[in-house]
Amino acid sequence: MGQGDDDEGEGLRVPPRCRQLPGAEHLADHVGDAGPQLPPEYHEAGPHLPIAHGALPELHEQQLRDLFLQQGEEELILAGALLVFAVGAFTAALQVWTGLVGIDLAILLFVVLGNPSAGGAYPAPLLPPFWAGTGPWLPPGAATNAIRGIVYFGGAGAGIGALVLAGYALVGLVATMLAAGRKTELALAEA
Repeated sequence: MGQGDDDEGEGLRVPPRCRQLPGAEHLADHVGDAGPQLPPEYHEAGPHLPIAHGALPELHEQQLRDLFLQQGEEELILAGALLVFAVGAFTAALQVWTGLVGIDLAILLFVVLGNPSAGGAYPAPLLPPFWAGTGPWLPPGAATNAIRGIVYFGGAGAGIGALVLAGYALVGLVATMLAAGRKTELALAEA
């Protein structure tokens, strides 16, 4: 697929403008096997999005999902969102219960202890025993295991990491709500 090749009937995957970029010919050779594509009638629209030509209402929900999400990406998005929510909720709980020290405790727990034990570059069997035992129970390690299960094993093994993250989220929410209720009672007692 060079710059002068005729793409009629194949379904254009790399727009002509992009082919002028360095390395685009190599990309055009390999991108043909990956990902969804728009039907051929949308290629006549040129470099503009189908929205500009009123084509969006003709696309079905599944076609839109196929355009923007590859297989397994929904699960990755959910795992990432759960990680962020769990760490945020737990950090909020630490801060509500201990004040500004809670942020330091969160950094100690999630960064200082969590990152080296996560096992991203090295799986648990290759980590020292302390880090291997600690990692799966902290959000960075739980998320790493969940994402590894989603990406490489079709979701197998992702459930345990998701449960650990859900546990941190639940504990964080409950602890924050309890602290908020406690502070409201103290404020009412003072008034």
